[in-house]
Amino acid sequence: MVDEFAATDRTAVIAEASTRLILELLGWRGRMIRSSEFTVRASLRLADLAMTTKTRAYLCAPAV
Repeated sequence: MVDEFAATDRTAVIAEASTRLILELLGWRGRMIRSSEFTVRASLRLADLAMTTKTRAYLCAPAV
């Protein structure tokens, strides 16, 4: 993670790298999908992503 902080000032890059690290440490072997990979309606982004990926659950960090 220290390398990520040194390499960028973009919050999204740091957030993705830290999420990947945590999931790896927990043994999760699923696939991460970026919302930008899909064409979705802005107001219903989460619902559209869930339907497109046929998911039954999602991981969301708390707002700070």
